[in-house]
Amino acid sequence: MIKSPEPRSAKKISRTRLAQELGISRALVPHLHALGHRRFGWIGGNVGLGRHEARLQALQPTLARGALVLDPRTTVSLQEGDRAEGSVTVLPVRPHARRPNFPSA
Repeated sequence: MIKSPEPRSAKKISRTRLAQELGISRALVPHLHALGHRRFGWIGGNVGLGRHEARLQALQPTLARGALVLDPRTTVSLQEGDRAEGSVTVLPVRPHARRPNFPSA
């Protein structure tokens, strides 16, 4: 008899996902920094889903390692997350776009 694998607990999946996102952030942020980016914003969707939360939780400490932070004025999270809402997501950020210290990444 072939046994089915044990189901993963939500906690285990969350840790695994966070570890993956942390690895991606640790590769992406130094790359963007090397290209000259010093100011970062966040536009994310599907708030409440593990992917959104894991990515944001991984990004913040990765930025902090480089003495970088997310600008709260350009940090937007939406409940949904499809492309149609992407244009709506940018609306709260647009008034800040002319600031000289507007995020470049």
